[in-house]
Order: sequence, then structure tokens, then C-alpha cells
Amino acid sequence: MVYLKFRRNTYIDSLLWLFFIVLTTEGQQFNMTGSSEFASLRQAYTWTCSMFVPPEQTVKGVMFYRNNILCVLIGYLNNDCVNQSANPRYTYACLSDYVYTLTIPAENMTEYEQGSLWRCKYVVYSNNGYRSSDVIIKIASPPTVHMLSQQDILEERNLSITCKATPGNPSSTTFYWTKVDNPGFRHNGSTLHLPNIQRTSSGTYICRAENNYNNEEKGTDSQSMDVNVLYPPTIKTLSQQDIVEGRALLVTCQAISGNPNSTTFYWTKEDNPGFRQNGSTLHIPNIQRISSGTYRCTAENNYSIGEKGTHNQSMDVNVLYQPTIERRSLQVVNESEKFTITRYIESNPLSDASWYNGTQLLKTQTSVKTASYTIENTTCTDTKNYTLVASNGIGNTVTARVELIVNCKILISLKPLTT
Repeated sequence: MVYLKFRRNTYIDSLLWLFFIVLTTEGQQFNMTGSSEFASLRQAYTWTCSMFVPPEQTVKGVMFYRNNILCVLIGYLNNDCVNQSANPRYTYACLSDYVYTLTIPAENMTEYEQGSLWRCKYVVYSNNGYRSSDVIIKIASPPTVHMLSQQDILEERNLSITCKATPGNPSSTTFYWTKVDNPGFRHNGSTLHLPNIQRTSSGTYICRAENNYNNEEKGTDSQSMDVNVLYPPTIKTLSQQDIVEGRALLVTCQAISGNPNSTTFYWTKEDNPGFRQNGSTLHIPNIQRISSGTYRCTAENNYSIGEKGTHNQSMDVNVLYQPTIERRSLQVVNESEKFTITRYIESNPLSDASWYNGTQLLKTQTSVKTASYTIENTTCTDTKNYTLVASNGIGNTVTARVELIVNCKILISLKPLTT
């Protein structure tokens, strides 16, 4: 990038006209221009000096100066382009009687030239006023993006990261973000904002900073940043466990790993705050009916930010056991009364119950907790032992003897006396 730098005249405003007289004569002037607005490292750059022959002079030529040090005298002698006192760092050419060039070769276009001050001047008088304005060469350079650190963030939170850069030359800088594994992703601006971030947003993001050089050429720099979305493991669905009393319960809790993938498991029981079994497998040997209930498997992983990810699933354990019939003493009823014999049956699942008088089936009930048999009008002949049979498909069929005694009325038979 080349900037014109006009030297300020220290004289009062009334003398300014003299400055312009020595630069121009009848519309003619000495003019120094660069081959582009910005110079680029390792690319050739050319200064072009357009001049005129001052009044009462005939020599055609100019002197190029760098930082007030003469680089070359170049002009025409006997119609030949000649130069002297030439600095070998540069190359020179006569384009016409009034146009001369100094070229900085690509191999010499280095940081050494940054900010150097240039001008061209009429060749005859070293102190005459016929010269160009001073111009400064500035080498185009890209911005420098600052380092970006890895971002560890919990799923469903908001990520907001601002990319910063040291300006290049020119200083105007634009930013945008891309994602390595997603060619369609582009986020304009210096700040990457991902609201309600999901695990699929994990990956490597690149912040690019650009400035515009000559002829649509751009300077660019970039830094990559890893986004690590943290999320808990996901436990696979657990099904109800129906198990016969006395057997061993063995259930393994499985989970899809979270991030990070190291997972720990433990089991708890809803109605027993003191119950905890570490590990993914719930093991209850010789299980009893009191172990029925709802168990919960919890899976955890430890995040790098000091928090934990957790997920849990509940599982019902249903302990199955054979019937047990309530035991009672014999039951007594008065003759002619309505009476219902009842017995409570403890079982899981519920039992089917059958009442027998000897081998005679009196009544059958399905899936009951309480078995009952009703006699509408008891008689003396109802005094007997009844049999209750209960079964639920678990273990053995059980029976109980139910004894009923009917208090009979005393019958007095009056017969005439005979002699």
C-alpha cells in the first residue's frame, strides 16, 4: 500500500504558491506513482516517474531517492538510456524521454522496504525544486488471528466465542467462521454464536480474518478451535423383571456412552433410601417378596469442567410366590343362619380358589385375594370339614381344611303314653 506524504511548507500561506511553481510549469509536473496501491512481499514493485524538461534545460533524466539517499541517475545520453550511481538492489528502465522506472525485484521486496520514503527529481540540479512529492511504500500484510483455545461446553447451553486479530495492512478486517466437517457451514462476523448447542455441533471450527489488497487480492490468516460438547450417557430401556421368590435376580444396566465416554453405574431403590449397589449389574441372590419394588439405574460421566452428566432409568421388580392360605380356628354358626366362610390368600400373582366338600366341587373363584363360600340356610348336616384349594401357577398347589360346626336346634317329639 502506498501513501502520498506531502511535506509541509513552513512558510506563511502567502509563499505557498512558490511550492507549486517549482513542481509544475505550464501544467507539467513531476509525478511518482507505484505499480499498485499496496506492495506485496516477494512480488516485484515498480516506481514510475513522469517528468518534464524544465525551462532553459535540455537534459532528459531523473534521480530516484530512497530515504533521501540517491539510488540512481537515469536518463538519455545521445539517445541511449544510461544510468549511473545505480544501487544494484533495484533495476531501472527508460520508458520514454519523460517516463522512467525503478523496480524492486521480487526477491528484494522484503520487510526492509516497509515504510521507505521515495521521490524522483530532475537530474541536472541537485537542489532544484523540480521533483515529485514524497511517497511512502507500505507492504500489504494479512491480519494475525490470535490463538483460540478448546471450548468444553455442556449440551443445550449457549456458545459465544469472539475471534480477535492484530490488524494487517490495510487494517480494515473482516471475519468469518467455517467448520471442518461441514462445507456448508459459514458464520459471518468475529463472534461464533451457537445457541442451545447440541452434540452434533462438536468439531473443529476455523476463524478466518481477511483484508483486501490490490486487484481483489486478499490477505488472510486463520486459527482453528475445537468445540467439545459434553453430554451424559443414555441408559437403554429397562423392562419389568418378574422373578420367582428364592431365585437370583441378575440385571445389567446398559448405556450409550456420553462425552466423555467413561461411565459409572449404580442402583438405588425408591422405597429404601439406604439401598445402593454400585456397578452396572443389579444382583439380588435368593430374592424375597420384600424385594419387590421400583429400582433405578443411574449412569454418570465426569465433565472436564467439574460437573457430572447423569441419566437414569427405572425398573420394576415383581417377585412371584406361591399361595399361602390364612389359618383360622373352627367356625361355629347357629342352624338356619346364613353364613359365609372366608379365607385370605396371600400370593403373587393372585390365586384361583376352589371349595370342596370331600371330592364334590362346591365353588370356583378366579384371581382372588379372599376366597369365600356362602351357605344360605345352615343345617345340622352342614357341620363338616370343607377343603379350600388355591393355585397361581407358582410353586405348588396349596390346600387348607376349613372346619364348620352348626349348632343344631333341639327337637322335642311328644308322643302319647301307652299303658
